[in-house]
Amino acid sequence: IGYEALPRPPLVTNELAVIDAAVSMAQHAGPAFVFVPLSGALLSSPGFDPAARVRACGAIPGEIAWLVHELEASRLDEAGVSRLEHMRDAGFHVALDTASLALLGHTLVAAVRPSFVFLDPRIAGRLQEDVAKAELAATVTFVSRLGGRLIARGITESAQALAVAGLGVQYGVGDHLARPVVLRQELAETGDEMVTDAWFRGRDVRILEERGAALDAPLLLTS
Repeated sequence: IGYEALPRPPLVTNELAVIDAAVSMAQHAGPAFVFVPLSGALLSSPGFDPAARVRACGAIPGEIAWLVHELEASRLDEAGVSRLEHMRDAGFHVALDTASLALLGHTLVAAVRPSFVFLDPRIAGRLQEDVAKAELAATVTFVSRLGGRLIARGITESAQALAVAGLGVQYGVGDHLARPVVLRQELAETGDEMVTDAWFRGRDVRILEERGAALDAPLLLTS
């Protein structure tokens, strides 16, 4: 479905350089999405033109999903929310990052209308609790009815993946699927996999054309 851009090194401070590098990879990763981290500060900056930046990197809006942290999204003013709407109108996708069940209110989802919601990694460890299961199931229903999809974070084994998938969270991010891949040796960390540009063309990609069908689709766990 997509690839998430991970800053290397993790504490990199040049956000625009990270964005440019991630967006430039979209030409190799397509038709999969590239999830690009976007801070609330840059999102609110009048000098940031996402469409122009993406065109300059040789990508198209439909290949990019801007990943905004849930806390920053919840603090956006009316102008910030309006900008997200303009980005969606321009063909971009919007994704909420690190969403907790406690803070992932219906008001935030309705305002942002994300195509994807990355769940807080701690949620997977709570799924033995009936209350957590009920909260997650309710969230799945609401998000999917708005055409969005939940993505589980912090999944380290297949048993966890099956637990969240059984509640309607079809796709996961974690070590049970694959390791991070890098194209430059100097950016690699322990556990990363070195690849070339051609590696992406060898992956099977599922193109999502259905909307709001998360609860009806068959269960499938795959890399």
